[in-house]
Amino acid sequence: MEESWGRLTLEEQTDYDSLVTKEAKREFWQLFFLRDFRGFIKLLGYMDTGKFHEEQIIELSKIRFIDKETITRRLWLWSRGFFKTTIITQAHSLWLILNNPDIRILLVSYTLDVAKKMMREIKSPFVDNDDFRFFFREFCPQTNTVGKIEFGTSEEFTIPNRVKKFFKEPTMMCAGVGTNLTG
Repeated sequence: MEESWGRLTLEEQTDYDSLVTKEAKREFWQLFFLRDFRGFIKLLGYMDTGKFHEEQIIELSKIRFIDKETITRRLWLWSRGFFKTTIITQAHSLWLILNNPDIRILLVSYTLDVAKKMMREIKSPFVDNDDFRFFFREFCPQTNTVGKIEFGTSEEFTIPNRVKKFFKEPTMMCAGVGTNLTG
């Protein structure tokens, strides 16, 4: 077990120790990251969280599944430099996508350029993070015939394992003030 990803309960450790194949261990960790937001944040490489962040991560982890019955509105007010974009916009959006493959997210910022920058950071694990790509390979685009990974545009992307293929909207798209959106 990668110690930095999260702590397992004694029962989980026993279950993990009984697994033989690499694929079984991959699926074990995938399920762990799908339910443990703190561990997921560590998988993404965000290791510098303090007591304040740990408390907020617990609150964010309560918002895992999105459906009509459990829509929750929250306003997160954190001071400048407290990793709002990193933890809330990037990591939590990724976690919601993994737990809700049919989700559609609109990322809006004052300027489109700022929204595109955040979008690049959100898309990055699908393409560049080897651990993320290993544990969540069904969510990640495959290389094309020349060995390059193409994944959406600078303004949107759709995960390859979306269940409902008929949605017009991508998994995530970004906009700025003045961006023309339909719907």
